[in-house]
Amino acid sequence: MNLNRRETTYVSGQEYLYTSAGAIMDAVTLDATKFTGEVKAGTALSIQANGKAKPWEDTDTGRAVILDRTEKVDGQDIVSTCLIAGIVKAAKCTGLTDAFKQKTKNIEYV
Repeated sequence: MNLNRRETTYVSGQEYLYTSAGAIMDAVTLDATKFTGEVKAGTALSIQANGKAKPWEDTDTGRAVILDRTEKVDGQDIVSTCLIAGIVKAAKCTGLTDAFKQKTKNIEYV
């Protein structure tokens, strides 16, 4: 029997979803050459022709999605989840522009 004290720390991510009801998720691969360090949940992304996501820019022609979980990128591509439809808190998201909002017709911003 182990009587040594153990401590577990739980960290909650930033909650960018207004509600999870009706939210539709998909898989996304973060391109390690485009990201360094921590990428926060709620970041606007663009999925390119090679199938990998990069930070959104208004000139992008790729599919626009929002990263669902905070991920740490350290030299290797990361497979995560993204939001493709739902309701989000715009103030809690990163990189949202008017062009991004126009491209994501299935996401409502409050």
